[in-house]
Amino acid sequence: MMYFKRRAMRMRKTRASSEDLSAQERQYRIVILRAVLHTLLLLTVLYALLSVFIKENPTLTLQISLVELVVYGGLLWLAERGHVQGVSITLMTLLWLLLFVVAAISGGVAGIGYASMIGLTLAMGLLLGSRAAFVGAGASLLAGLGLYLAEQGGILPAPLLDVGSVAHWGEVAINLTVAALFLHVAERSVTQAQQALQRSSEQLRLTLRAARVGAWEWRIPTNEVHWSDNVEYLFGLAPGSFNGTYEAYLALVHPDDVAVVEEAIARTLEADAPYWVEHRILWPDGSVHWLLGQGELIRDAEGRPLRLLGTVTDVTPQREAQSALRESEARYRAIVESTNDLICRFLPDTTLTFVNEAYCLYFGKRRDELLGRPFLELIPESDHPGIQAAIQQVIQERRPRTYEHKVITPSGELRWQRWTDQPLFDERGEIVELQSVGRDTTEEHLALEALEASLREKEALLKEVHHRVKNNLQIVSSLLKLQAAQLTDPVARIALQESRQRISSMAMIHEKLYRSANLARIDFGAYTREMMAQLARSYGAAGQGIQFQVDIAQVHLNVEQAIPCGLIINELVTNALKHAFPTGQGGTIRVAMQADAECCVLTVTDDGVGLPPNLDINQVDSLGLQLVRTLTEQLNGSLEIASQDGAAFTVRFPEE
Repeated sequence: MMYFKRRAMRMRKTRASSEDLSAQERQYRIVILRAVLHTLLLLTVLYALLSVFIKENPTLTLQISLVELVVYGGLLWLAERGHVQGVSITLMTLLWLLLFVVAAISGGVAGIGYASMIGLTLAMGLLLGSRAAFVGAGASLLAGLGLYLAEQGGILPAPLLDVGSVAHWGEVAINLTVAALFLHVAERSVTQAQQALQRSSEQLRLTLRAARVGAWEWRIPTNEVHWSDNVEYLFGLAPGSFNGTYEAYLALVHPDDVAVVEEAIARTLEADAPYWVEHRILWPDGSVHWLLGQGELIRDAEGRPLRLLGTVTDVTPQREAQSALRESEARYRAIVESTNDLICRFLPDTTLTFVNEAYCLYFGKRRDELLGRPFLELIPESDHPGIQAAIQQVIQERRPRTYEHKVITPSGELRWQRWTDQPLFDERGEIVELQSVGRDTTEEHLALEALEASLREKEALLKEVHHRVKNNLQIVSSLLKLQAAQLTDPVARIALQESRQRISSMAMIHEKLYRSANLARIDFGAYTREMMAQLARSYGAAGQGIQFQVDIAQVHLNVEQAIPCGLIINELVTNALKHAFPTGQGGTIRVAMQADAECCVLTVTDDGVGLPPNLDINQVDSLGLQLVRTLTEQLNGSLEIASQDGAAFTVRFPEE
């Protein structure tokens, strides 16, 4: 069952391929049909005219001739209107029947009619292919067999019996078979060659179109120009619209480039130089395109120009890319040359390959004096190692880097420059050059040096101020000590002693700042430990069994916060020494401080008797606690008081 289905599909494909003739095959058959039908029409007319003179009663002959003329003329009319396949089959069938009748009435297989079937078989092969030739040959063989049997049976006229022979029939049959086989082999070879040529031509056409290339030929003696299909596409023309003359080609060239094209052609014709020209063309829509024409001249035996063969390539994308590149380079150069920054490009060995105008003006040299020379010649030797190390770092890390170095100006002045090196890569990703942008930073360095000198002067002055403040506070403390020694009132003496202790805590801060390398902040932990030791000595804490703990690590405060915090600690610790341990049982006073990016927390605690119940810090008469509250407000902080297992004071204030 599958066999019959495949067979039917092959038959349908065969019929479709036989009906769907290519334009080239159709034109080929029309030419043959025209020749055959015109010949038959002419022979029919001549035969009819001759019959009038050689026959006594030519009526039948004229009638037959008239029918033939109508048939041949109708077939010619149908062929001109595209019915090539039907006309070919009809004509071959009629001619075969005619030759068979002629053979039957004029000599059988020995007559000329039957021998003419060989020519008809060839004609069938030319018009309808090898299958038609085989069909014609087979029909002719069967017809010959029929004629032979008719001869042997006495059916045909007597003359046929005298000349007919099996040998002659066999000879004709062999000739017919050989002719059919020859046509089959020839047609198959031609078909395969045509198919291969068509495939190759189509592949070449598609390749040329993809490459935007076309082929052309100018036949100089006849002024004919032949183009491949791709050329019309490259010129923006519809297929078949080019009329094929040299003048028509020049009409498509941009008016400004016609002279260039004519000059290139003349140079080729006169000097046998290879034809090469790049020019613009105008498409019908008005757009401008670029073409590259190349070709070779062929001369005849006498040396006269015969043909100019070549190709044309659409180079519009390359031209547009070149134009865009030139515009980009022009913009880049305009920016580079108009800037006040120094711009250069150099090889990894520091050889300059480009410098802008600002670079030349800065060093007082011409561009040709700088290019090809290492820029290290313009830099003190002491800076060479640092610059070379910076360049190697740019190459290794493959990213920009900024550095500074000194340069020597034409006047011999030593100045500073800051450069940013940027690596430049090729298509393989390799560094081929470095581009650098620099500017003079001498004024910045001078300003920085002046600022550092001024800062050193101010630091010295500030240290002197701290030193004098500390000395003055010590003088005040000494005066208070002398004054207290002369007083007999114990309350007054205690008040002066407390004031003297407050002044001493402030003087200690100025002493720390005076001796510190950083005048802005002091190490508050070290300051607190020293102040606690001084309080312990002043109040005899060791003899009373009172111990001190300081838990302050890596906290640095400025003067505005350190002095209030120091006074707060002084007041709270003094208050604890006086009131937390009334029975002399001893205990521990602890000072702690924690700091983060936003807040500082100062805590002073003791494990003594604690604070009186319902203590209100805002209502107390104690000068010390009032001072603590005032200093907390000065810090923009808050004060918390707790009395459980002793007294606890917590001060929170923002970090500055």
